[in-house]
Amino acid sequence: MEEFVRAAVSQDLDELVRLEAEYRGAAQDSRGGTAWLRDHPALASADWVERLLDGSTHTVVSGIDGAVLGVASVHRDAVRDCACIDRIYVTEAAREVGLGDAMLDALVQTARDWGVHDIEAEALPGDRDTKNLYERAGLVARLIVVNKVLG
Repeated sequence: MEEFVRAAVSQDLDELVRLEAEYRGAAQDSRGGTAWLRDHPALASADWVERLLDGSTHTVVSGIDGAVLGVASVHRDAVRDCACIDRIYVTEAAREVGLGDAMLDALVQTARDWGVHDIEAEALPGDRDTKNLYERAGLVARLIVVNKVLG
């Protein structure tokens, strides 16, 4: 069993779209997911192509034995001098083997290479797995945003 993390390439488009759909389905079922999904539109193939070509965004994929099972991306916010993790997702059947940790390490290294001041990410309330992943890497909560749907 050979695990890998590498930069995403255009040949990964089908897997990126598939993982995006899984990621959004999982968010839909999470507390706070509906509001998060409303504020973060789905990425289609054309969006992923743009991100793969955009030097301010870096996307990695992870997997086992050549099968792509996870995706993570980070973008550079030059105004705030920080890196912002846009997503980190591993398909459910491939969790608990370190793919998420490896992708997060790659994103942190990208942020270091960019020379930004810090790196930040979001986790939905109740998404203990993602919160624990971030905490293992030394990311800690600095702000809690609360929301109430009014209609």
